[in-house]
Amino acid sequence: MQTMYEVSNRNLRFNSNATDVETQTVTVKNKFQEQLTIERETRDFPGMKIEVASEAIPKDGETTITFTYDPNLALLKGSKHFDFVLMPITQR
Repeated sequence: MQTMYEVSNRNLRFNSNATDVETQTVTVKNKFQEQLTIERETRDFPGMKIEVASEAIPKDGETTITFTYDPNLALLKGSKHFDFVLMPITQR
């Protein structure tokens, strides 16, 4: 199943001592023979904004997921998990 899509990075690290807004992106590439749809399952965390550029990923296309951490809104501590599901292959 994982040959049907590619994720540029599965682990992001944000500076716990950050004082400025920090943004990181993850690219999801569709290698499947049909369009995929990405659905977010995880709730928001204070201080972290998540945006999916496009929920529909055409065959041979890609989308980006942008994670923006603003330590001025809330400090993140420890590990956080953000779950996304790719449909119709139901992969996380």
